Amino acid sequence: MTLRGAYKPRVSKGAEARAKEDAAINPVALAIAEQERALAAVRRHQKIRKARELTVEGLQAFIELCMPDPEFPDDCDKSLFQCKPHHRVLMEMVVAVASKKTMRAACSMPPQHGKSLILSRFGLAWIMGHAPHMRILFATYAATLASTRGDEVRTVIHQPVYREIFPKAIVGTKSSTVELTFTAGGSINFVGRGTATTGRPADLFIIDDPYANEEEGSSEVVRASVKEWYSAVVFSRCHVLTPILIVHTRWSEDDLLGWLTDPEHPDNRAKPERVKRWKYVNLPTPVDDPSLAKALGLAPGAPLWEERFPLHHLKEAEENDPRIYAALYRGQPSPADGDFFKAEHIITYLPGELPKELRYYAASDHAVSEKQRADLNCFGVVGVCPNDIVWIMPDLYWQRADTMKSSEAMIDMMARWKPLWWRAAADHISKSVGPFLKKRMLERQVFCNIVESPEAGDKLRKAQAIQARMSMGRVRFPAGAPWLMRARAEMLKFPHGAHDDFVDMLGHVGRGLRVMHAPAGPVANDDDRAPVPGTFGWIKWASQQDRRGAERAKRLRSM
Repeated sequence: MTLRGAYKPRVSKGAEARAKEDAAINPVALAIAEQERALAAVRRHQKIRKARELTVEGLQAFIELCMPDPEFPDDCDKSLFQCKPHHRVLMEMVVAVASKKTMRAACSMPPQHGKSLILSRFGLAWIMGHAPHMRILFATYAATLASTRGDEVRTVIHQPVYREIFPKAIVGTKSSTVELTFTAGGSINFVGRGTATTGRPADLFIIDDPYANEEEGSSEVVRASVKEWYSAVVFSRCHVLTPILIVHTRWSEDDLLGWLTDPEHPDNRAKPERVKRWKYVNLPTPVDDPSLAKALGLAPGAPLWEERFPLHHLKEAEENDPRIYAALYRGQPSPADGDFFKAEHIITYLPGELPKELRYYAASDHAVSEKQRADLNCFGVVGVCPNDIVWIMPDLYWQRADTMKSSEAMIDMMARWKPLWWRAAADHISKSVGPFLKKRMLERQVFCNIVESPEAGDKLRKAQAIQARMSMGRVRFPAGAPWLMRARAEMLKFPHGAHDDFVDMLGHVGRGLRVMHAPAGPVANDDDRAPVPGTFGWIKWASQQDRRGAERAKRLRSM
């Protein structure tokens, strides 16, 4: 039973109801609350108008409105998106291609730094809000990931705030996870790498990570297929007013960005205008370049995103795998000090240090196949002194030439140096250069023992012999040679560089010298002499290798 006039507990009616009850007692509080709500509405309206601008500030306002802080959902000035300097660089690219001020844009940046959020999710939705009649093609390495990106964009577009900002960008009823259609006639198609896009013209083409991982980025086969896909599928969908934006991790010098934007790539040496079309930006972390750090408002050596990826975190990533770290966080296909070949192993000599007593040998790598049409021929001569140190001669032929010119260059070097042998790949000599070369050698009366080097094994295995000599300090390079810096860069980036002509030539030298010092007996293949591991033959072979290594170390200590 409830007594008349007894106390009744107040039932919670929410913040707004309590505010009204309190205001009934305090009219001033009610006026302040109403004023704050009015100001919040004005600020929100201003931010919505800002989000409609085709500017970096407009894109930033759009993302902030679409990512409100859940603790303050009605405060448009509070957002989960915290814009950092590197975010603005990517947003500038999105704005540039959306306004067609830049027709070819490319960027590489570290993982988890907001690339896909700005480009694939909010950037696409924002562009379509400005131009719902535009036809956009978005591609990534797999169709499943492309479908996921489609779901993310759809989620943004279905937010109530999106309809407030872009009321004319209405999604059609026939849309799916791989295709968003708009009633104004535009569409976004989300496709995986290699997917046919016949019948789908593009007013904008965006490629976000065409390589799934390091294995794909380092695969020559995959890289070739990506370049073919870009030429046959991507570019064929574009017209003269179609901007292209590419963002991906730099796994190789010969990846899509290297192939399109690097002036040192073999395919670009004869066509510099191709590189000039692209605006390419690499955002490494930490930022060592003082000019880039200044442009980003950071101190030299500071990380791009201190709060999430501080220096000690980046140091740990480098300790885990220097090459993966260089690719993911530095935008460099290989670390600065080298991977297979190390910088400290590239030892130089001055002209006065060259020994007088040398035995000369020569080797060559020929660009003769259709696949190698952009590569260079590389012919070199080395001298081996009595201390078994290999001295690379400054006289190097490293250029693109047809069979006639390259054969004459080989014979000229034979006549100058009189090498004890000249080593080259078997298929180059037997099937291509050989017949013409031997004919000209007889006509010019220049004679040399030409040794055909077996082609079994991958590039790493073929270069192991010269790598071993370099790691022991038994190879010298001529200081001041005009080609040395180029050769050094190629060695440090091997095997992930765009070209390896010099390394292949050195590999022939190393394998040839190894065969000369091999134990007596028939050798079927100088790349595969070790018996099957675990067998008695392998145990005997390993014991012999250990003994030779100990004897060689003893000789080195006595020098």
